[in-house]
Amino acid sequence: MALIPCRECQREISSEALACPHCGAPSHHPALDTEPSVSCAHCHNPLPGGDTYCPNCNSEVTTEPATEVEVMRGMTPNQRAAFQSQLAMVRKDRAVALLLTLFLGGIGVHRFYLGQVGLGLLYLFFCWTFIPLAISLFELFVIMGRVDEYNMRQARQIASGIVATIR
Repeated sequence: MALIPCRECQREISSEALACPHCGAPSHHPALDTEPSVSCAHCHNPLPGGDTYCPNCNSEVTTEPATEVEVMRGMTPNQRAAFQSQLAMVRKDRAVALLLTLFLGGIGVHRFYLGQVGLGLLYLFFCWTFIPLAISLFELFVIMGRVDEYNMRQARQIASGIVATIR
């Protein structure tokens, strides 16, 4: 990662940044220029176009974007800036979720953090049995993946709203 000047305000920004944090101008990101390459989510084998099942592991091929950069592909610079600002407001941090699960998982605080109020209340109501505590110890190993899924779900939802609104 290197520092490069912003195209608009000329301040230094990260070469990995999708937009300038100072003025909001989109920066050049190489992944936005390339066509999406489809690979199997399970075995990571490159897939020929049009296949519905991976010839290597026989798993079903999904066409949903796997990263935020793929979600932004095809957006105008204004749409990208709006997408990034909205996503920054709802994005959840993996480290925060891990710490909440470790220290307050027995009462379900990590579930509330991810917007799962019903499960959070269930953990809270049964915390006296210590069963939620045992479950939260298991969840320490999967919470980061859940945070990533939450963030991607939010990214897809925001992107679909932005593309529909700003066309």
